[in-house]
Amino acid sequence: MKRYVYCIFAACIVLLCSCETLETVFKEPKLSIKAVDVTGIDFNGIELTCRVNVENPNSYDIPFPNIDWDILINTNSFVQGEIQTGDRIKARKTTTVDIPIRLTYTGLFSTFKSLSGAEEVAYAIALGVSFPIPLLESKVFNLDFEGSFPLPKMPEIAFKAFKIEKVNFSGLDLLFTVDIENKNSFAIPTPEINWQYAVLGIPFLMSSIKSDKNLAAKSTSSIDIGMHVSFTELLKSVASLKNKNEAAFAMSLGAAFAVPAFEGKEIDIEQLGSIPIPVMPKISFKGIKAKNIGLSSLDFTVSWEIENGNSFSLKLDQFDYDLSINASQWARGNIKENLVIAPNSTTEIPLDISIKSLQIVQEVTKLIMGGTSISYSSKGNLELSSDLPYFEKTSVPFNLSGSSKINR
Repeated sequence: MKRYVYCIFAACIVLLCSCETLETVFKEPKLSIKAVDVTGIDFNGIELTCRVNVENPNSYDIPFPNIDWDILINTNSFVQGEIQTGDRIKARKTTTVDIPIRLTYTGLFSTFKSLSGAEEVAYAIALGVSFPIPLLESKVFNLDFEGSFPLPKMPEIAFKAFKIEKVNFSGLDLLFTVDIENKNSFAIPTPEINWQYAVLGIPFLMSSIKSDKNLAAKSTSSIDIGMHVSFTELLKSVASLKNKNEAAFAMSLGAAFAVPAFEGKEIDIEQLGSIPIPVMPKISFKGIKAKNIGLSSLDFTVSWEIENGNSFSLKLDQFDYDLSINASQWARGNIKENLVIAPNSTTEIPLDISIKSLQIVQEVTKLIMGGTSISYSSKGNLELSSDLPYFEKTSVPFNLSGSSKINR
């Protein structure tokens, strides 16, 4: 009996000595936040990686810790998480534990309205680290980190250029170029663009542009918007333009980005300007003047008159004509010369003709002597151009008829 008691006592002493030795030999792990890096960013959100160093100073492996994390925005808890694995921390080694944290812009902007328009946001990460070790079962290692990360920047949109590509008497072609600058370090979708072309405040043309392409990071992209303006349709819509040489316009554009951070926001821009409205030149038959009347020949001058009602000059490159008097063809041909018709002016086109038909000469002589009117029919074509760089060379047909007298 006495021997049994001694054995128990000896065991107790050994146990007490072992516990005391364990507490003396075991060293607490050392923890620190090595860094918090931005490891991913796109138009949907941002990914942070919190890197935690865990140093095991002991000569034996220890269990991997349980890590609870909480990210705070404006001192308010926003996202929480936990990391647990079955790994072990090697003896006398420092292991870096990566904690991935994904934040969506939709969640950020819907939760924190004050972030609208901000370029960056301050955040804090709070970590609670515990080890499944009996000697540390009641201890939590607390780590903190503060930093900031960028928020998406609203792209800038502006009209880069406007030009008239082509104009004639029926209409004109316009081209607007819009620049979109993406200041972000990531690509974003090309916005949907809705545009409206108004003349004197009255909407005339409108459409939208959609693209599946992305706007590259930190770059400027251009979008061309082309349109055709029919003067006939324009005058139907804006009756007050009748007899006007130009019209004021407003090109308005709205761009909406399919990016969570820009949800509900639209960029609106406007381009003001004016367009010419060319007036079709008027051609009239001025008359016939006899110059020399012989027994078997007749020299006379036929004249047409062209009225240019535009604020710019026109060039008559070619004049095609077919003239009949009293149902008898007198002359047919063309005149090729660069005749300039000044702005808002009238220019005469004279044509000298000789007739050697005895029958016609006798008929004309009787008409002149008797002061009798003749019936004329004059048809043909005007080939017109202009110094305006965007004016398209145009053919203007004419067909005139009436009565006149042959003057001397």
